[in-house]
Amino acid sequence: MDNQNISSTNLGYVKIGDEIISYTGTTSTGLTGCVRGALETTASTHSKDDVVQCYQLNGIPLQQLNTTHIITAVTNMDEYQVTVTNKANSNLQSGGNKVLGSRNVVYQSIEPKFKSFVPIETTANFSIDSLTGKSLGNATQIPYILRTNETIDNSVENILNEPKLVASATSITANTSLASLSGTLNTNIELSTTNDRLSPIVDLEGSSIVTISNRIVKETLANGTLDLSSELLPKGGKHSSYITKKVVLENTSTSVKVLFDGIRNSSNDFKVFVKIKGDGDPGDFDEMNYVEVPSVNYPSSETKSQYRAFDFEIKDLSEFKEFSVKIAMIGNDQSDIPKIRNVRCLALAI
Repeated sequence: MDNQNISSTNLGYVKIGDEIISYTGTTSTGLTGCVRGALETTASTHSKDDVVQCYQLNGIPLQQLNTTHIITAVTNMDEYQVTVTNKANSNLQSGGNKVLGSRNVVYQSIEPKFKSFVPIETTANFSIDSLTGKSLGNATQIPYILRTNETIDNSVENILNEPKLVASATSITANTSLASLSGTLNTNIELSTTNDRLSPIVDLEGSSIVTISNRIVKETLANGTLDLSSELLPKGGKHSSYITKKVVLENTSTSVKVLFDGIRNSSNDFKVFVKIKGDGDPGDFDEMNYVEVPSVNYPSSETKSQYRAFDFEIKDLSEFKEFSVKIAMIGNDQSDIPKIRNVRCLALAI
């Protein structure tokens, strides 16, 4: 236990039925220093052939795992850490179908889909009351702030100017300021008319709201510089990426040029990578590492909708006939993301 030998100060545990028994040592035939009814269980009578189970996982007593945990660190958009008292003996992947996790639903755009009939001389105005969210790795965004009466349009995607979240029951319990709210995402519909004989209609039956979350992160080293090490590996990568299919050339090339139109603000980045394989290169193409392609033209957009022309090029590569390009989109604000379109990849023999 705890990556140390069992002793009077580092108890081991076994389970028989519903009873847990602690012990302080072992012999070749049994356990020593046993105490019945440990960990608030009740000592009970057992039969000769009852199963004795080791009540620990990888050096951690199960009572430290089979409980409610508070997240101690968020690793990435799909992983987080919890901390227990004991240390694990080694790395181990485990779990079960009774492991449950609460989560907030994070979104940065919203599309209300309300069935409505709005004749001339009438209006139906939509707005939301919502809670702010926080992008991974963003130190300036503050979650759980209530925003009220934010105007949105029905039946279209509304791009929001900050991350939002729908809070889980666990988050509401942990944040007393949220307890008085009727919900953490409410839609307000204001109906009006200038003609007493006409009225707008909203049919709530079958209506819904679609929320969309952007997967964007910015991996950095301890000194704050951008960490691109995962993007150089043959597979994987921690940033959102567009990856082309493998292109097979008829003639050999020695350089690659990548052109695209993109939206990028001062806090976002595009990084371009290429993997190549020549006729004489050993190994499979899928196992080749990527190399970064330097930028030639790297502008910033003045608005969230302005596309600019980007140009990346790498020369003097070894001769190749197969290549694939990866464009990594990097940022730490899920409500203000880089975008690309019109991608062109050229293999040149220069």
